Amino acid sequence: MEIKAEKARLRAGLIAARPHSSQGLYENLWMVANELLGRNPSAVIATYSSTPSEPDMTGFNAALEDSSAIVAYPKVVGENLEFAVGPLCAGSFGIPEPTGQVIAIETIDLFLIPAVAADKNGNRIGKGRGFYDRLLEKISRPVFAIVFDEEFLEKIPVQEFDQRISGLITPSAIHRF
Repeated sequence: MEIKAEKARLRAGLIAARPHSSQGLYENLWMVANELLGRNPSAVIATYSSTPSEPDMTGFNAALEDSSAIVAYPKVVGENLEFAVGPLCAGSFGIPEPTGQVIAIETIDLFLIPAVAADKNGNRIGKGRGFYDRLLEKISRPVFAIVFDEEFLEKIPVQEFDQRISGLITPSAIHRF
């Protein structure tokens, strides 16, 4: 129980300090996406709609939609996430969700996911509902969390169900684990 409380305190403090600058994030996101698209122009990339307090994904998502990639967004279904394409509309937790065809998660080549913080060991803290941890248990594709520079920490508390990420993208850097 102590780790859970420590994570909750850390999460609350980091979220309260948001937002920070997203300047440079677009370029770093494109560097990672272009590595994949250079090998597979029709790759399936899962991204998400950022909230006002998160690193700004708006410009990147618009450019990705205009690229050759197939772009999938998450939607909440019960206690889990599924990914779909198509126009976005108001969804769970006030976050836009896709209205089109569901994409099998094993066909997604790259996952770009939100986080509150991540550390140098590839651990991440989400918002606490476990949606992405349940998803990450099922996939073996590259997963990059997106956070502000100030949220890339030396070490974060980890629980047995927390899932690691393969990389981290901040406005100033790309980290691979």
